[in-house]
Amino acid sequence: MSTTPLLPLPDGLDITSISETPDALLVRVTSHRPSSVCPLCRESSHAIHSYYRRKPMDLPCAGRPIRLLLTVKKFFCRETTCPRKIFTERLPELIEASSRLTIRLRQAVQEIGFATSGKGGEDLCPKLGIRISDVTLLWSLHLVPTPAFGKVRVVGLDDWSWKRGQRYGTIVVNLFLRVFVKRQFSLFGLASEGCWCLSVLNSHVIRCGQALCFWLTLRSMFLFLQG
Repeated sequence: MSTTPLLPLPDGLDITSISETPDALLVRVTSHRPSSVCPLCRESSHAIHSYYRRKPMDLPCAGRPIRLLLTVKKFFCRETTCPRKIFTERLPELIEASSRLTIRLRQAVQEIGFATSGKGGEDLCPKLGIRISDVTLLWSLHLVPTPAFGKVRVVGLDDWSWKRGQRYGTIVVNLFLRVFVKRQFSLFGLASEGCWCLSVLNSHVIRCGQALCFWLTLRSMFLFLQG
């Protein structure tokens, strides 16, 4: 069976069967692509090593969760200078390497996460036929690339201790646009975090108004902590 409008798939992938379980619809999909590109050397290979199965979750259909039973190939890399001799077939239009969610499901989860936060999204997703935890939802948000932020007029800082006296974290936020700027983790304590914050502020804060006053206060405080 080829792809259907209810479950569109990229070229080279065919649906072989559909079965039903109490938990989800199982859609068996097989790749018929004759070759794939090595992720390291980017050379194409037709030499098949073996087959293996992935079991990612996909977008639900009519409120029912869908799990793909995806059969793909492993190929030999014939490039003599490449350190990877065997690689797995990549399907970039459908799923990222090592991911347990398809790209379209990951994007839907990210939109839910931005709108509802982790716990709210965890409560909403089962009602939409998406069975994931709040940890998976929050981790999906970490995969969203940070947009370019340029200069910052009003900056916000927050720091915390992952483990008191050993590991610290700091986040910088553009309060004017309400967007994330940068995150830093440190093993060296508050003074080290202060040096990092100063370097960020030196690079990205416009020296005017309240941002300048905030920057001067912060600089004096951390210089005092450094002794």
